Amino acid sequence: MKERFWFVYYWLMIGYLVLFLCILINTTLNVKDEYHDEKSWSSSNLERKLRTSIYFNFLGFSNFYCSQLEGYGPDTIGVYFSDDKINRCKAGEVRLVRDMYIKNYYALVVVFLMTLIRFIFIGKHIWQRP
Repeated sequence: MKERFWFVYYWLMIGYLVLFLCILINTTLNVKDEYHDEKSWSSSNLERKLRTSIYFNFLGFSNFYCSQLEGYGPDTIGVYFSDDKINRCKAGEVRLVRDMYIKNYYALVVVFLMTLIRFIFIGKHIWQRP
């Protein structure tokens, strides 16, 4: 019975880590930083629910509309916005620039704690199968 528990525990831990990496890779590949309209980026509802519920909403997105540049003068525009965003907007091809960043690493801390618990109780590392 004890071996079954640690077998299931190990595969839950590995599954959690693999799903985390899949969500991160999928979002990184699907989020483009330049858009012609706002509706060109979307993620699936399942991915969004997973990311916000069991993965502690670890990804953040910031939107920058090129129309925001019009409110600033030429001398103060470089202080508030990066040169990369300014150049993309001045080219006239883009209305929206979206950046993705990692807000927290709680999901990786969960995997580390699960590995630590497993190591304390049965003496096996994450790379040792059950």
